Amino acid sequence: MKALRFLLVLAAIAAGSAKALAEPATDAACAHKGRGFVQVPGTMTCVKVAGRAVAEADAASGDRGSRMRAGGTVSMDVRSDTALGPVRGFVRLRVREGGERER
Repeated sequence: MKALRFLLVLAAIAAGSAKALAEPATDAACAHKGRGFVQVPGTMTCVKVAGRAVAEADAASGDRGSRMRAGGTVSMDVRSDTALGPVRGFVRLRVREGGERER
């Protein structure tokens, strides 16, 4: 059940990222940072959130059993220009669930 809930969360994140990529960004303040960056209101900070979700299932006959796996990656890139120069923060989270055969 945890794997299914996790997969649904990752799918929602991926759908949001796909929608953001399908719609061209109109945020001219962050255009120089790269594709997908948007400005945090009231600041000079630009943020990009991206991710992907993967799910697979194997079914076997006999005593080999079946297997389900789910996983995904979520990353957040934050960039800001300061008086001392550019500052960047980057975080990537990778998660994998399952993989054991059920009999």
